[in-house]
Amino acid sequence: MKGKHVVLFPIEVPEGGLCYDYKTFIGCEHFDNDGGHPHCALGFWNFIDMKTREYCKAEKCLALKEQN
Repeated sequence: MKGKHVVLFPIEVPEGGLCYDYKTFIGCEHFDNDGGHPHCALGFWNFIDMKTREYCKAEKCLALKEQN
């Protein structure tokens, strides 16, 4: 693509199935919930579990594998 190039960079996300863990206060650096409107800067669609009121990772995010 002229004028653009692809870059790869490491990202860190919390372990487990949540974008943010209210118990340990560890959150994904790409997750934003300002104003009560969840947003993923990586473009993944996340959703809230209405029973636990926690933000669950999107399936595409869960499918990301750690590189050695």
